[in-house]
Amino acid sequence: MGVVSVASAATKAALAIGGISKLSFIPVMLAAMAYFNYEILDPEQRPFNQKYLREKYDFVIVGGGSAGSVLANRLSEVEGWNVLLLEAGGHETDISDVPLLSLYLHKSKLDWKY
Repeated sequence: MGVVSVASAATKAALAIGGISKLSFIPVMLAAMAYFNYEILDPEQRPFNQKYLREKYDFVIVGGGSAGSVLANRLSEVEGWNVLLLEAGGHETDISDVPLLSLYLHKSKLDWKY
């Protein structure tokens, strides 16, 4: 049995058990595919982590706030200039993108207490 036939059989079994029609399953499947491929599509065009840093940079900007980000963006427009923007913290979580859920971030590791 191939992977496709196993997936097809599992889908049919899940639909039969859950009582979900095939037409209502399609939007759920599309939403799941969009959710799990979000990092691949990267609509926010987040910078990727470079495995190896350069030995020299023309400009090093500490702080990715509003001013630091604008400055880094403007300096990087000049071809041939290497700009390094340093920002504290790790990757953002999905919950930080939803303003209504910001209360859940208080007193967490993402809370900088300012």
